[in-house]
Amino acid sequence: MNLKNTTPLEKISKTDYKTLVNHRGNWFLQPENLDFDLPPDQLYSQNVTKYFNQGRRRITTEQTHHEDVLKQPVLEILSASLVRYKNQYSIVGEIQNIDNVPADVVLKGTLYNDNNKELATYNAKYHVKHKLMPKEVSSFKINFEGIAWSKTEDSIPKTFNPDEFTPVDFEEQPTKFNLQCAGNIATTDLYKNVAITNLNLDPKHIEGTLFNYGIQEVTIPQLLISYYNENKEIIWVEHQFLREGIRVQRKQYFKYPLQLNDSIKIINSDLENCFVNGLPNKSISEKVVPNRNEMHLKEQLQPLGNNTNFNYFKIEVNNYIGNPR
Repeated sequence: MNLKNTTPLEKISKTDYKTLVNHRGNWFLQPENLDFDLPPDQLYSQNVTKYFNQGRRRITTEQTHHEDVLKQPVLEILSASLVRYKNQYSIVGEIQNIDNVPADVVLKGTLYNDNNKELATYNAKYHVKHKLMPKEVSSFKINFEGIAWSKTEDSIPKTFNPDEFTPVDFEEQPTKFNLQCAGNIATTDLYKNVAITNLNLDPKHIEGTLFNYGIQEVTIPQLLISYYNENKEIIWVEHQFLREGIRVQRKQYFKYPLQLNDSIKIINSDLENCFVNGLPNKSISEKVVPNRNEMHLKEQLQPLGNNTNFNYFKIEVNNYIGNPR
């Protein structure tokens, strides 16, 4: 049985194999193996810090009062680089919420040539955790997408394709980038109680288990896999959606194929043109976190061994869609 489904995120092709057994002249379907992993307890409780935004505290036809407008959370871009991979240009890096409130993060990158001519601009899509808790760090990648079916020889597909991607046709080679980051206070989709356990690494795959230790169901789990070079500098980010959700106090297995290419080249790693909420990123890092311990994040990286062209990696879990309400 082969099922093909089209979702808003990606195409899913699932093949099920059924086994027939002949018993006393009659044919029967052999039952599938069931997961007998049951939570030990029936009732669970959890202490949760929740947030609520009042909005307008007083009903009025006038403009919103200044005291009802929330201050934007303070974010910091820890690193950012313009990289090239198979004639595709991307901006990769890491961002941290250094405030004390959750943040909804938006990232927009722009590419320029040596003469400061704008070549392309696009936002971060799947390769970032858009909801960051206080002090949480996320890797990100911005792929630059062009306008689809703009040429006369292009034909519009008859059906929706969530994997449709039109690369930008660069007239000149990008050499500089501008990164605009904006954060607003988030009060929903902040469920983070998913842990990675039993992580195993072989030359071609990463296998492990995601365990939901909270009291809400995770609808669509997402893995963010970051790759680092020998200097522990981030050079690439990939993602993977799990096909099934994770019920409360249960686990889900995953298997991710490693990237084995060696064609990634760092073009520019200058943070001079990186801005957070309209302010230079450098001034934020010097004022808010003047004595940052940069080795703390690097110590969390895991070595990949000698079988790949990357030296270290990191896996993050993101509840992409949110929890059913």
